[in-house]
This record gives sequence, structure tokens and C-alpha cells, in this order.
Amino acid sequence: RTKGIRTAYVSLIGCLEKGEVVSGPVTDSRSVPPQVLTVPVEDPHETTASGLIVPDGQGNPVLHIHGALGRNGETVAGCLRLGLQGWRDSSVDSVS
Repeated sequence: RTKGIRTAYVSLIGCLEKGEVVSGPVTDSRSVPPQVLTVPVEDPHETTASGLIVPDGQGNPVLHIHGALGRNGETVAGCLRLGLQGWRDSSVDSVS
């Protein structure tokens, strides 16, 4: 908001750690809101992700980003939204 960005495409390449990835609903139920399945991410994971910044109902910019994180032959994919932190030289680019 302080940069005046209302909408943008965002891409991320690098490593993320210390947070959670939403990797789908707990069941196939169509309940609203869905009960989400989260996967913890503690150690640094190689990451590629893309998403959008769009205004919410009050006009505030909100990031919605999905990606894949890998470490030691294991991969998790989903919505990156619960406290993940960049590790060293992660790069985020956006185009407004």
C-alpha cells in the first residue's frame, strides 16, 4: 500500500523456511470456508512460486501466491501464506 501498488503479477525464486504451506482442504467437502490442510516448513526449501496482488473488498492490496517447495527429494506445493520467510538470496519480482 505504501508503494501505491494496487495490482501486480509476482514471481519468487529462491529458498523459504519457517512457516506453513496450505496444501489443500482436509477433506473433499465443499464447506465454506474450507478446513485447510497445512504442511510445516522448518528448514530452507528451494522454491518457485507465482501469484497476484489484487485489491480486497476494501481496496487494500492482498497477495495470493502458490508455489512448490523442495528439499532432499521431497516436494510440497500449495498456497504460501502462513509466515514463510525468505532464506538468504530469495528474489521476488513484480510487474504492476
